[in-house]
Amino acid sequence: MDNKEFESKYNEWKALSGKEKKQAVKKLNESFLESFSKLQPKPQGKTNGGIKSSRSDAQYREKRLKLHDLQNNFNTIGWIINISPALLAGIGSRESNLGASLNDGWGDFSRRKGEAKPSFHGFGILQIDVNTGDVPKEILEELQKHRGKNSLDPSSIKWIRWGGEVLVRKLQQVREKYPNASPEEQLATAISRYNGGRGRRYPNSDKGTTGGDYASDTLVRAKYYAEHWSQYERH
Repeated sequence: MDNKEFESKYNEWKALSGKEKKQAVKKLNESFLESFSKLQPKPQGKTNGGIKSSRSDAQYREKRLKLHDLQNNFNTIGWIINISPALLAGIGSRESNLGASLNDGWGDFSRRKGEAKPSFHGFGILQIDVNTGDVPKEILEELQKHRGKNSLDPSSIKWIRWGGEVLVRKLQQVREKYPNASPEEQLATAISRYNGGRGRRYPNSDKGTTGGDYASDTLVRAKYYAEHWSQYERH
């Protein structure tokens, strides 16, 4: 989505009443819960605790959704890109514990092949990779310019947007590669692709992802948030 289209959708969102926004978000999250019911993912969990472990991890940091307008930003971007806000939060939970695991907004501190020393490779709640090909060149240049510095807001709409755009791009790629897969399988496969993996289709798409259960774990976290979304509203 180019900036002009994004601005147009953003202005549409702002023009909605509070009641209309709640209804729209509820519809997106209910649609996600319906998709979840058809997938029945089985995450390993960080301690091989399965679904219980994934839900526990999501619950542990859920209060962060009330910080820095994070829930509102997920709602806004979710509506604009037609993705459940709770699913975006689930990805944020898996990627960065909704920001709790970040260092000045940065994460994935490691030494990759060809690098002389370790450095940060992901930025923001949704951990946008500094080497991804799924965002515009100017966005990557901005990330590279500020790499490792405390100069960007990891919870802002801007960076939630680009994380969401990466997921949408992955979903488009999956739909092209697996046109006969169900919409639910395409979504789950795209979530695996957000992390990486070996290019397989759900339910085998988590092969090669971090922990071997990226999509399954993320889906369970997102389900927890979708079920409790109204509780995170700031009054």
